[in-house]
Amino acid sequence: MSSKQKIAPCLWFDDQAEAAAKFYAGIFPNSRISETSRYAEAGREIHGKPPGSVMTVEFDLADENSAKSRRAMQAMLQMKKLDIEELKRAYEG
Repeated sequence: MSSKQKIAPCLWFDDQAEAAAKFYAGIFPNSRISETSRYAEAGREIHGKPPGSVMTVEFDLADENSAKSRRAMQAMLQMKKLDIEELKRAYEG
């Protein structure tokens, strides 16, 4: 029996995150860049990055259920205590 494996990358690219995400999303079917966050002027004395430069890039690789996964992740980030039933409800929409 053949099973479909999910790809769950966590990659770090100093100053090349956007280019890397575009590259990987271009290789795998059903892939896309879902969100790009950028540095602001605020905090520049700490992070040292120019305003507007890329901080993080979220992308989905070969994911047919990215919207469901994103809903579950957002629900989990708002929980003080893990609630499996609530995560299931969020996943199903």
